[in-house]
Amino acid sequence: MKITIQDIEFSYNGFPALENVNNRIEKGDFVALVGPNGSGKSTLIKCMNGILKVSKGTVLIDDRAISMFSPNELAREIAYVPQSENRKAVLKVFDIVLLGRKPYINWKPAEHDLRVTSEILNTLNLDHLAMRDFNKLSGGQQQIVYIARALAQEPDILLLDEPIANLDIRHQIEVLNLLKKLSARGITIVIALHDINMAVRYASGIMMLRDGKVFASGGREIITKQNIENLYDIRVKIIRNDNDTFILPEGL
Repeated sequence: MKITIQDIEFSYNGFPALENVNNRIEKGDFVALVGPNGSGKSTLIKCMNGILKVSKGTVLIDDRAISMFSPNELAREIAYVPQSENRKAVLKVFDIVLLGRKPYINWKPAEHDLRVTSEILNTLNLDHLAMRDFNKLSGGQQQIVYIARALAQEPDILLLDEPIANLDIRHQIEVLNLLKKLSARGITIVIALHDINMAVRYASGIMMLRDGKVFASGGREIITKQNIENLYDIRVKIIRNDNDTFILPEGL
């Protein structure tokens, strides 16, 4: 399913957070939202799945505005993984993932819901953690479980808000490799990232945001010295080696 963002705007208490944002994301794309703190990345993610209601413009899924979907319909199309959650209840990993079946459950989980949950745990190599208390997992393991819960919704679109922000490098790579595989299977990935180098390495498309506006959007061709320096107000050096691109800050 493709996503079309048309002229959307959003404000917090009269302060504009997004202004005239446009983009089109095709099925199976892996798009990274990058930009400085406060540029609108998280706000855009939340507008794309209806958590925040835009004041102007619209977001469409295959030419249908998300405002036309019921909550359950939208949850079957779009899954959202927040940066973090305050979860105090002690739940097993299996139950956390099963929560992703909520859009399909009436009174209680059916055999199919339990089977889908088990299959996702197996696919993500989480079987051995199924009966573990979620709160006793490492940060990296918890993030994979959150992604598993989102996949239990059987979505076509997966939105993630800084999913690697609090992870060590090993778990960052583990999460991004998983997302790359999901994209190859046809799931559309939109991810907010702080690490521009990770964005360039894994994403098929980049959307640069600054002050709530689209600064630049496209593929690796927009990763230029001028764009990066103007986006972050910092001097950088860009090194290209075969198919790899590395962005290094110069002395301040």
